[in-house]
Amino acid sequence: MEIGYGDMTSTPTLSHFAATDDRGPELGSVDPLEDWLPGALLRWVLTPMVALWCVFLVLTWLPSYLTWPWQNDSEHFAMLAQLWDSGKLPYRDMFSTQFPGEIYIHYLLGKAFGWGNTAAYYAFDAALVIAFGFLLIAWGRRQIGSLLPGLIGFSTFLLFYVSQNTMVAGEREWHAAFLAMCSLLLLGLGSGQTLRTLSAVAFGLALVVRPQVFLFLPALLLALDGSARGVGEPWRRTLVAFLGWGAVAGVVTAVGFLPVVWAGVLGDFLSCVKELVQPPYNSTSPGQVVIRMLPQKHPIVLLAATALIVLLWDRTGGEPRRKAWVVFAALVGVSFYAAISPTRVVYYAIPQVAAASLGVTYLVTQVLRYGGRPTRLTVAAIVLSFLFFGASTKPLSFKALRPGTETYGLMTAVHVLRAGDLAPSTPLGYFSPYPWTDHRALMEYLQGHTTPQTLVANLLVEHTSAVTSEIPRLTALPVDSNCLGMYRIPSLVARDTAALETTTGECVVLWDPTCLLGRSTEFSRLFETVRRLFQFETRFGSLEVWRRRPERDQPGPH
Repeated sequence: MEIGYGDMTSTPTLSHFAATDDRGPELGSVDPLEDWLPGALLRWVLTPMVALWCVFLVLTWLPSYLTWPWQNDSEHFAMLAQLWDSGKLPYRDMFSTQFPGEIYIHYLLGKAFGWGNTAAYYAFDAALVIAFGFLLIAWGRRQIGSLLPGLIGFSTFLLFYVSQNTMVAGEREWHAAFLAMCSLLLLGLGSGQTLRTLSAVAFGLALVVRPQVFLFLPALLLALDGSARGVGEPWRRTLVAFLGWGAVAGVVTAVGFLPVVWAGVLGDFLSCVKELVQPPYNSTSPGQVVIRMLPQKHPIVLLAATALIVLLWDRTGGEPRRKAWVVFAALVGVSFYAAISPTRVVYYAIPQVAAASLGVTYLVTQVLRYGGRPTRLTVAAIVLSFLFFGASTKPLSFKALRPGTETYGLMTAVHVLRAGDLAPSTPLGYFSPYPWTDHRALMEYLQGHTTPQTLVANLLVEHTSAVTSEIPRLTALPVDSNCLGMYRIPSLVARDTAALETTTGECVVLWDPTCLLGRSTEFSRLFETVRRLFQFETRFGSLEVWRRRPERDQPGPH
């Protein structure tokens, strides 16, 4: 693929612009410097520099990223997948309000690479990031024949993503957003039926992961219109294309839920999901919607990209105007992502930044089109756009370049990956109120003092880093610690209490008796059951391990 944008006439949508030649003056040419230098700078200097910056961001982030532990959301899906493989059923034997798509990802990775393989999961996640970059670059090149717009758009997303910890990176929100954006970008790569079918498949899969992606539908409808119908052609073409696209997406979504139906747990799934739409977990109200839509609640790149596209709107006409409507619809739609969700969490920014990256890509194409032939002002505008959107902050991943007390370096990360060990010091993405040294000691103890048959009851409600699924061990609890902490539903605590009372065989409880003091009434019976049926074994900081007493030593119920 050629770096730069070459002759603008290479793209059909730009045929109404005058052809340009930015290869520099030919031998004997008397063309003034101003005629060829800006284009040459864009093509031979800025484009390679942005490409190298993207590669540098990936290479300085990836080795460390592959050594990160899972966050408790990933643990939730990994435990569901391993439970399903053991013969028990999600939604029935373990509570979950989540759509099944992410369970399938962990199931397939667990069967292919082994349960608890965090490196395989993060490698899959990183592959999606890189694939998204290639799609943005291809989309931008389709619009204007240049790699530069997509590269700057990709750098926008990369700068955000490599600066996140486990609370954001690797989340299902990114996987759903990737599939939805993939669906949208594929429609911009051409008008063929194959691309429309692939787009429908991607969107159908996205709905199996996260329902909020329906917010992309207006943008997808506009993109389908641009793919199926030329300017001035009848709308019937769009209608036929949308019906075909919708049918494929619907079938894919239905197939995605087929394992749930086949297992006979569709009713259990719907019963669990009802908890999302009612208090205390669901805090959505008209007032909350207004608050979540305030400008300061959205990533600055989303607002900036939208504002700049609008400012250049009057300079956009013809076919590019149709692309502008697609991008604008995506930016507006995704701004409602947090507003319609049951509660607002930090990882809802991922779909917004992904859409903003497309907005930045389109913004750069607008600037390159402005006036036809690039000028010094064009170069300055492109450079400023790149510096603001793709290189304005020092990413978190750069801390691995200067390892110290905070984290370890890239070579140590490579060694950890080869050895399959736990990180020797705090990973960059580790997020928990408990120190990494205590978490690591707990993990090593459980790996050495439990067997694959030992059930683990993780009641570390305030510990946001995975334990049970990484060892890996099956859980003894029908409701994991993450759900206990979030949903605040007494019946869920009662389910765990009953499970501990009826569990037989080897079982350990992980908990911190000093936490949740403000919710002691809610958890009193559960904690009393632990103290009655289990006995203290060891402690790592505030993290305690209790093992089930032998049957003869268990006191009767009070």
